[in-house]
Amino acid sequence: PVNRQFRKLPNSVLYHGSESYPALAFEPSVLGFEVHFQLVCAFSVPGHLGVYFDIYSSRSSDWELSETVCYELEATKLEGNTLFLKGVLFWETLTGVILAFDLKAMQYSILSLPGPRGVISQMNGELCYILPRVEFGQFSLEIYGNMDMSLKQKIYLVGQIFTSFVDTVRLLA
Repeated sequence: PVNRQFRKLPNSVLYHGSESYPALAFEPSVLGFEVHFQLVCAFSVPGHLGVYFDIYSSRSSDWELSETVCYELEATKLEGNTLFLKGVLFWETLTGVILAFDLKAMQYSILSLPGPRGVISQMNGELCYILPRVEFGQFSLEIYGNMDMSLKQKIYLVGQIFTSFVDTVRLLA
């Protein structure tokens, strides 16, 4: 959309179904070279355990199913929130973990989250998880980072505008 060069992608030969979660992976070219992208569709097949990764490449103009399949039960319930950072795609799950998929190594990993109702983001070029908290009527944002999701910063918020605090933070992210 930035360069107005739209492209209609061919259909995958695989049925992604309603349990599919596409994510766009690209890094802007600093030197003005042609930008290539990948569209990764993480999906599950009804009646089968596992998350599969079907990958469209703008270089080949074709889809390819990764040999890697994630059989970790806590990662099979994906949510729509994704992030691409430094060659890795991150999907939030409904079970309190992040499913990470490295596009170069074609391998996945699971990152535990410190709590529900937060949002994945990036800060200073690193993966982070922003978690709203209300303790004793005091509103705060806890920012977790690194691959171990350790607490990096806590920001206390003051004022009367935080009536639906948790939902507001999810909307802003």
